[in-house]
Amino acid sequence: MTSDDAAAAPSAGTPAGAGEPADGGTQGSEAPAAGAAAYRTVTVRPGDTLSGLAEEHGVSWQEMAALNNLDNPDLIYPGQVFKLPHG
Repeated sequence: MTSDDAAAAPSAGTPAGAGEPADGGTQGSEAPAAGAAAYRTVTVRPGDTLSGLAEEHGVSWQEMAALNNLDNPDLIYPGQVFKLPHG
């Protein structure tokens, strides 16, 4: 094994999920950079609103509604995963 192989191999002492938000909150996650179609995402938690999520991430609720094909932007559910517009 070369030093490059060792750097790419995961550490046996690293717990699964290391580096993920501990609170499971609405932290955006960066999708792999596969081109212009890669989006950050946000997961809805109880009490969240589309406008509140949009404001937290610096985008408009109208852009989020359009990007996620929402018929009724007032009706969102905990556990839904929304794409965030680039911006």
